Amino acid sequence: MRDEFSPKDKDTLAKRVGYHCSSPNCRALTAGPQEDPMKVLNVGVASHITAASPDGPRYDNSLTSEQRSSLENGIWLCQKCGKLIDNEPTRYTVETLREWKKQAEQNALHAVESGSRVEALNSIFSGDIDVIFSQSRSSQINLKAFEKFEFPSEVAKKNILAELERRRKNPALNPLFNLPSMDFFKETPLSEMNLDDLNKELDCVTQKYADADCYALYETHSNKFNLTIINHGTEYIIDGHIELYIPKNERIFISDRIFNKPSDYPFRTLPAINSGYPKIEGDDSSTTISQNTGDIRHKIPQRAFHTDIRIIFSQELIGQEIECLCKIFGKNLPDPIEKHLKIIVTPS
Repeated sequence: MRDEFSPKDKDTLAKRVGYHCSSPNCRALTAGPQEDPMKVLNVGVASHITAASPDGPRYDNSLTSEQRSSLENGIWLCQKCGKLIDNEPTRYTVETLREWKKQAEQNALHAVESGSRVEALNSIFSGDIDVIFSQSRSSQINLKAFEKFEFPSEVAKKNILAELERRRKNPALNPLFNLPSMDFFKETPLSEMNLDDLNKELDCVTQKYADADCYALYETHSNKFNLTIINHGTEYIIDGHIELYIPKNERIFISDRIFNKPSDYPFRTLPAINSGYPKIEGDDSSTTISQNTGDIRHKIPQRAFHTDIRIIFSQELIGQEIECLCKIFGKNLPDPIEKHLKIIVTPS
């Protein structure tokens, strides 16, 4: 049995965000007129932050039925984003959804109080903008050079070679065929593989552990940074867009996605995640990191990218200063606003 919201609570959730999707990547309007002048079109949904039933995403057994069906456990989304958060519950956590809800309600309240967006659409932005690194709170940041570590594929290769050497020294250890694993979902341990399968495992170790290597590299050993935009003007920048240009360098590596943590069950490893990660493009001169920011409100610091950038610098770059260019675009900006940023590569 599902603990559903009441019609009144669904209506309240929608109105508290001005009938806009609460996802910061979307903000789509979810209500409008039908052809029938007596009817309203609704493409929004009151989604549960923690699931309405035990088999649902982000289910919390500690909540009562009343708590699951309460306004506090609801978030208003468009139908697309409602489906997305339930398909990837490990990506869209309870904490993430609560932050979305809080920000969306603050946005709606600010729009009601100021009306700045309507005013901004009819004028040219003339204020000042600051763009700073979120972590250092300045236009300059120190990021560490890459520190060598043992990749999962290297560890796996070493283990396979050790097992092959053990068999070479004692051929009696070689099984004629692979013994089935006691855990149906896990692979056969190396010690229970025959020689043919051990050699096959060795041949494909790089390919097999490619995602695990990328996770180790970009999720556990990279620098992660973001930018903060501060609008010092008196009006919005409408439908903002940010682009960060990092000079092309063969010793700088920037991930174009977020990699999932490897599963204990290799055949069930989830693919890399692109949702929320900025677009990464490159040419001969620079790598461009870009994302739509939505309206850039005045007097309220705003994160530029929905997800932190993953970046790696080789040891050869220690001590170097990397000059970066940032551009802010918007409907009410006749020309993009340009800001200069600096990355200093330091020892790990």
